Amino acid sequence: MGGNQPLSDILFLFKAYTSKAINWEYEKEWRIIIIPQNIEDTTKERYFLPLKPTAIYYGLRFEEQPEDVRSTIRELAKSKSLCQYKMELKEDDRSYLITPTLIG
Repeated sequence: MGGNQPLSDILFLFKAYTSKAINWEYEKEWRIIIIPQNIEDTTKERYFLPLKPTAIYYGLRFEEQPEDVRSTIRELAKSKSLCQYKMELKEDDRSYLITPTLIG
């Protein structure tokens, strides 16, 4: 993100992690970033938010992940009764709309 170059906007990285391109706004994605006071201290309890996901959407490159990773995520989703969707690219659409397809 610029190496050792000074950033003209001190919130640049925060904006980069929390912003989305307009053509992806249909996803209604939430991004949560928690930065502990002392990022080096890994002995403290982790932060937990009282949010419960309702579904998992597997991206276009999910199948490229190792099988053990994919199966672990799928089993976790199943154990939590989360709907699982595979994102698919509409090749005939110039807007590159990615649509979810429910999977078992």
